[in-house]
Amino acid sequence: MADANERMQAAARRDDVRGDKDLTEFTAVMDELDREWMRVARWPRSVVTTKNRLARLTWARTARDRGDRLYCWHGPAVPQYIVVSGTGGYPG
Repeated sequence: MADANERMQAAARRDDVRGDKDLTEFTAVMDELDREWMRVARWPRSVVTTKNRLARLTWARTARDRGDRLYCWHGPAVPQYIVVSGTGGYPG
């Protein structure tokens, strides 16, 4: 996970050096990682992408750099709670 984060950061730096405001290389690395993670794991049907989770890979790199341990959940699925906002047929 730390290596994947380093790949993402290196791609972003190269995009920055080129002045690529669309972050083309960074996006390509994110897309590749997302496809692989979606392919190798059984995700709940509600998970259609892992891109929003890839930013958390920074934790793995930081833990490795500090010599800390990083614990990740690997086990049966647990309910995910979702916070939503909006309007509806509620009084007041």
